[in-house]
Amino acid sequence: MKNRFAQLRKITPFLLALCGWLALCGCVYDVPITEKPTAPVNAQFLGNWTTPDGKTKMKVSRYDADNYVLIYDGELYHAWSSDVAGMPFFTVQSLDATDTNAFGKYTYFVWRLAADGTLHGRAVNDKIVPDATKDSAAVRQLLADNLQNTNLLGEEGVFVKDK
Repeated sequence: MKNRFAQLRKITPFLLALCGWLALCGCVYDVPITEKPTAPVNAQFLGNWTTPDGKTKMKVSRYDADNYVLIYDGELYHAWSSDVAGMPFFTVQSLDATDTNAFGKYTYFVWRLAADGTLHGRAVNDKIVPDATKDSAAVRQLLADNLQNTNLLGEEGVFVKDK
């Protein structure tokens, strides 16, 4: 039993980093939720963020008044607010993915700041919004139709702001 616990302790940081990566990657889509930002940049999201285990880093910067630039574990992304029916979604576009199938593609997230200052992100579930959805209006309709669906979003990734 002690040996299993030691093995689990060794792989836990890897599993946490993997969960964080999956939280950012989500499903890859061909179209954005919205073509243009629906809200300006929120200055509270800006800065350097790290997962609680210290393994995964993300830098969030302002590109202009309405767009973000993200560097997530060394890869570059463009992000913007894509609110749907009052829910603050984000469209995130890969700008230099090492996986050439993901380059220029989009992922959809909900990010929120908790009262303790941590950043919580959840990707849209591809079972609810299939990656075969090829029209932004159809994506928005599926999101709006499923706002109350507890399966709309995947597992939560948590980041702590660097000081």
